[in-house]
Amino acid sequence: MKLLDLHTHSSYSDGTYAPSAIVDLALRKGLYGLSITDHDCVDGIEEAIEYAKYKNIIFVPGIEFSCFYGDEEIHILGYNIDHKCPSLLDITNRLRNARLERALKMIQNLNSMGFEISFDDLEKQSLTSIGRPHIGQALVEKGYARSIQETFEKYLSQGMPAYVERYRLLAQDAIRLIHEAGGVSVIAHPYLIKNQSCIDALAAMGIDGLEAYHSSHSNSNEKRYIYMARRLGLCITGGSDFHGRDSDFDFFGRVGIKLEELDSKILNR
Repeated sequence: MKLLDLHTHSSYSDGTYAPSAIVDLALRKGLYGLSITDHDCVDGIEEAIEYAKYKNIIFVPGIEFSCFYGDEEIHILGYNIDHKCPSLLDITNRLRNARLERALKMIQNLNSMGFEISFDDLEKQSLTSIGRPHIGQALVEKGYARSIQETFEKYLSQGMPAYVERYRLLAQDAIRLIHEAGGVSVIAHPYLIKNQSCIDALAAMGIDGLEAYHSSHSNSNEKRYIYMARRLGLCITGGSDFHGRDSDFDFFGRVGIKLEELDSKILNR
């Protein structure tokens, strides 16, 4: 079976493995193909392309945008993108700066609550893209919480005392940017979307695909989203959402999409 995992994250965003290490892991798992889809970031793509060039694996350049449709947070994957596209690089730079400003404000909030945490504690965790998981990990390492989940439940989620509102990239703008970069736009992990009617709305905006296979999806979810994709005229994709956590290894190399199910436009420009 030729399986491709089209949803993984490297140390350039909130993953724990370098892009080259993810390629090696994918090879050991027997994957036919791989995409690294770091959050709002393409900095690790060049390393992965160069490393995978002489390996027996297909590599698809990708990204995962965190964006909004109304008040609903939607994650949109971009595949086969030109990772050097000027408009794409402009928005990733803006998003990086917005993430930095947000992280600094959340650290200030935590400091005012009596937590001894600084930006230096975060920088050692991520090469480029600082986010709430890095703050949560720093709190765990300093003994303020037992898990990252606990830090979100008590401090970092919306409505909690350290939370700061994020920069809002609109879903229609993410779709447009992916298309400008020559890529294919796909709704990530649709089961996690609270308002499922957003999927039809995004299809009307010109989204290209739906991630039917994902580590959060049951077999019945997969069938549901395959049917929905066909109804809306969308291609289907799949991936494990690998970040390098211990639990992720239950899915990496097992959750993805078979080559025969994959639309060729995701593999070829």
